[in-house]
Amino acid sequence: MARAGVEDPMQLTYSGIEKVNLINETVISPETERKNKFSIVAMQSAYGKEEKDYRLEALKKWVLNSKEAGDFAIYGEWKERFTKGYPQFKGYLEPSIIDAIFKDTRYTLIIPIRPDWVTSKYAEMLRIGVVPFFHPDYDTQYHILEKDHYLRVKTPEEMFLKIQEMEDNPSLRVKLIKKLQIQFLGGVRKGTFLADVINPFLERG
Repeated sequence: MARAGVEDPMQLTYSGIEKVNLINETVISPETERKNKFSIVAMQSAYGKEEKDYRLEALKKWVLNSKEAGDFAIYGEWKERFTKGYPQFKGYLEPSIIDAIFKDTRYTLIIPIRPDWVTSKYAEMLRIGVVPFFHPDYDTQYHILEKDHYLRVKTPEEMFLKIQEMEDNPSLRVKLIKKLQIQFLGGVRKGTFLADVINPFLERG
């Protein structure tokens, strides 16, 4: 006789704790010279023998099918069966090397591992001074950015139009990143932001 499942619902509240891995890291100015127009860090999201990979399908739609894709680079660990025929995939590199590459990059697209997920990638990119566009499936509950924020893009065409807008007016890109660095990275390097994360959940005994 099968036993009925037991449910124990838990109320979770978004707090921004994903930025904890940026403690002791230096915030890089977007005004530095950057020769790479667009790069992405995106690891394979399929498990085992899954035939389709969610992230690969997103990359095909947003990047690989772009006429500019030949100049782009995608870093991360992937099985060859997914990347065959796409020279843009550069494989896995050590974090220190990836950091160096992105300090020389102007734009990226944040694609979640699975729809609706949020990671620390947006904060890592802001720290290095990169413009992080949000894929429509990323931060779908709008915890990080409001629904109509400039960095939220609904189509590849919209993203590339905004990239061109900033390429034509570099001060727009610099101003945007500096504003977001102040907004999201204040107190991160010394870890003082943790007090704001933890204190609201403390109760007197």
